[in-house]
This record gives sequence, C-alpha cells and structure tokens, in this order.
Amino acid sequence: MALHPMPTEDARQLLLRSADRPSQLSDDEAVAEIVGRFCGHLPMAISIVGARLRDHPRWNARHIADQLADDHERLNGLQAGDLSVPGAFAMSFRAMPADRRRLFQLLGVHPGPEFDAYAVAALLGSDRAAASRGLDDLYTDNLIMETTPGRYQLHDLLRDYAITLAEGLTDADRRQALDRVLNYYLHAALDANSYLPRYQALTMTISTTPVDTPYIRSAAQACQWFAIELSTLTTCATRAAAAGQPHRTVHLSAVLSAYLRVMSLTEQGVRLHNTALDAATRIHDRLGQGYALNYLGVVQRLWGELDAAKHNHQHALELFEQAGDRLGQGYALNDLGRVLRLEGAFDAAK
Repeated sequence: MALHPMPTEDARQLLLRSADRPSQLSDDEAVAEIVGRFCGHLPMAISIVGARLRDHPRWNARHIADQLADDHERLNGLQAGDLSVPGAFAMSFRAMPADRRRLFQLLGVHPGPEFDAYAVAALLGSDRAAASRGLDDLYTDNLIMETTPGRYQLHDLLRDYAITLAEGLTDADRRQALDRVLNYYLHAALDANSYLPRYQALTMTISTTPVDTPYIRSAAQACQWFAIELSTLTTCATRAAAAGQPHRTVHLSAVLSAYLRVMSLTEQGVRLHNTALDAATRIHDRLGQGYALNYLGVVQRLWGELDAAKHNHQHALELFEQAGDRLGQGYALNDLGRVLRLEGAFDAAK
C-alpha cells in the first residue's frame, strides 16, 4: 500500500484537468483543502474528485470540499466509476505483511492526532524497539508522516481507513489495545506530573505499568512532554468516557490539573474538568465529582469567574464531607477562601 503523494502544484493541476473546467474552480482555498487536507496529494483521490466535479456541472470546489469534510463519509465520497480509494486501500492492505497489517489496524484505535514509539508499543503490547521498527516500515511506505523527529501521524484518508479496519478487530482485542494505550498515557502523565508543583492529588491505582515510558527527570522535561501530548491527553479523556472507562477520564483530569494551572490554560481546563465531572457523575463517584468540581473552580477563579468558582468549591466541599475525605475538604476550603478574599469577604475567608 505504498503511497506517493504529488507535489502541491502538480496535485492542483491534476484536479483542474480532471474537472475539465478550471475557470469554475477559482476558490483557491477550497482547492487547497481538497488536494491537501482531504486527498493528501494522492493522484487517485484527486482524479476521483475531479471526475465527480466533471459529472456534476453545478458543483463547485467549496461544495465538494464541504462534503469531504465529513469524517464519516469521506472515504465513500472518493469513489467514481471503476475508481475507488477504499477499494485500492483494501487491495493493498491485504498484500502487506501480517505484522504491518496489525500495526496499521491498531493505529485506528489510537485516540490522538499524533503518536510515537512509546504509544505504539502500548498499542501493540510490545517494547519500544519493535514499535520503532514497525513505524519505520510504515514511514518508508509513505503510510505515515513524520511531524517532528520521532513523532508521526496518519493522513486523514488513511486514518479514516485505519479506523474502519479497527472496527474489524474483535471487541476484546480492540478494548485491550485501547486499555493499554490509555494506561500508558496516564502512567506517563503521572510520571511527568511528579516534577511539577503539586497542589492537590486524587489517589489512583494504575492496573499495569507500561514496558517503556519517556525519560522525564525535570520540570522542564515534564512541561515539554505535556505541551507535546496535551491534545492527545485531552482526547484520551474524552475517548475513555465514551468507551465506558470514566475512571480514566477522572484520573486524567486530576493528573493534568497541575500543568493546566501552571500554564494558565483555562479554556482547556474548563473543557477537561467538565468532561471529568460528567464521567464521575455517571458512575456516582463522589470523590471524582468533588475533585473535578474543585479543579474547575480553580480554573474559573483564574479566569475571573468568581461566582461560578465559589459555587463549585462549595459543592465540592459538600461532596468531600459526604465521602469523609478530610484531605479533599481541606483543598476545597483553601480554594474557597481564595475566592472569598478576592471578593473582599475577608472574615468569611478566615
């Protein structure tokens, strides 16, 4: 399934020739989206889009770009007559060696936009050396792109196809792969978090320790790792909740709270802690709800939303009291006092 993307200008010219009406494709932004983002500069995909534009005279570049923006329908939209991107992918996939097929299939389980050998080792249940060899093979075949040294991503088309393939795994195989990779990210985040100023912590137990984790031995390295992986970590939290693992969502919210606070990433913090609050509420986890509310209150205080922060700290305090968690009560009272001082209620804050 070796793919050979075209240079940008060549890809653009192929689309214009295939559509047979270049004067009506004046929307340069839509054309760029089609050839780059949606077709990945792949000749077959571009030719198919051009053929569809040719067969539908009233369509323009923006119309078909909007169609291809639908993740669930993109592959279906890349078929015209005897040409089919999904068909070509399927035929080539069957010709790949078994170990490469499995790796590509498991990439459809990975929750984030990028991955490295550590995450892939977790997906495979292997060590980092084996994962690195597999990634090298996929990179050599132009199946993955290297975004920075040692970090990779799938083009949207291939990610869509890998997700489709992952649906063909047994439920147990898919669930175990997701569990391993979520466990890896949580374990690595805990390691990184240990080098940051810790403010409050939710006690958690990780089922298994990954074979390999990144080398992090300082606050600077921890912050660098969190910055690189933040998008994947927040996606992991959402994915865990959807996959029936709300406890992992709660734990990821707790582990990320220090970094989000240190870097003043308030919007991301509100989204993440609300996701964790929903997850904890569904499983009636009072401690999880309490910590999520308290983390949310801290972010809201930093954002200047004092009324909302005070309400959430008070609610967190009630939940900690109901659960008999004295440490949590201390956290909530301390944070509530900070809000009251900002409001000028100095006596109440004491």
